[in-house]
Amino acid sequence: MTLQAQVYKDGVIFSEVGDFMIRAAALNRFLMMSSIFQSRRFFVTKNRKPDDDMIIWDRLEIECLTTFVEGEFLQVSWKLPHVVFHKLVANYQFLLNGIRYCRRFNSSTYSCLVSGLQGGCEYTVQIQCFSTSKKHLPKFSRPQRVECPTLCNNGGPWLSVEVSSSPDQLTLVWPPWTPLGVKSYGLVWDGKKVGENIVPEEDCHRCKLLIDECELNTQYSFYLIANIGETGQSVASNHVNVMLPIDCSGFEYPDNIQIDAITDDYNYREFIIVIPGRKIDDRFLGKEYNYSIIPLVMLSNLSYYSLIIVCNNLKKGH
Repeated sequence: MTLQAQVYKDGVIFSEVGDFMIRAAALNRFLMMSSIFQSRRFFVTKNRKPDDDMIIWDRLEIECLTTFVEGEFLQVSWKLPHVVFHKLVANYQFLLNGIRYCRRFNSSTYSCLVSGLQGGCEYTVQIQCFSTSKKHLPKFSRPQRVECPTLCNNGGPWLSVEVSSSPDQLTLVWPPWTPLGVKSYGLVWDGKKVGENIVPEEDCHRCKLLIDECELNTQYSFYLIANIGETGQSVASNHVNVMLPIDCSGFEYPDNIQIDAITDDYNYREFIIVIPGRKIDDRFLGKEYNYSIIPLVMLSNLSYYSLIIVCNNLKKGH
């Protein structure tokens, strides 16, 4: 419903149910018009007085932060809502370009790690919050645009894996690295250099290497050696560990995307892995607290991932 631009002396009465937002300004015949203000979005129910939970849920806002950390991971964190919202929050869902790559996190989880992003590509990150009541629509954080670096922490190209059309195929992709004039790339497979050096074309915007007839249920480890010009120097890419076949059964794509029809030039072939982060101690849920997240040094081995949480309870005796 759209209200006409006119003066409302006694307020506004909504006769329709739905999600609304008001933009208004204060008027006085002897003064200049005030600046226009915009309200938060609110939900109008059939009852003249909505229930308290509906009012509380309407005020919930999700704040999402992103940063790249050592080990070629994207760390996504969100601040747990105020104590008044705790009983209404059921779980959280991580979204990357609108795709669900993992299950929902419980209400005490406040971060996750994401691996598998392709170097030089842009992504949109959002956190979706679900209520314990089916009457409440899910809440979304503001979209965060993230651009994946083209270089890893080693100084070499950012290496990642794509989903192949055949279960015994492995596809490695990386952005061409040109600042110092890379002449060729060498592939290191399970600690041994294999095959001839790969020489990219001059105008290519993405390098791709397809490996056929790989053994299934076998763990593979890869990285690249970038040979720089005529200097004889070289730098290594990040390490990629993968086991075939790649399982994408848990990926949920938007309804307008048909994954079977995706071509090689489409942006939905990333093999994304999402790792749940730390959780707030359950004894703090339902109580007032302040907390901050401090990332530790991230190592390539996932088992070394950890965060420190500093929690200051505002109520004595807890």
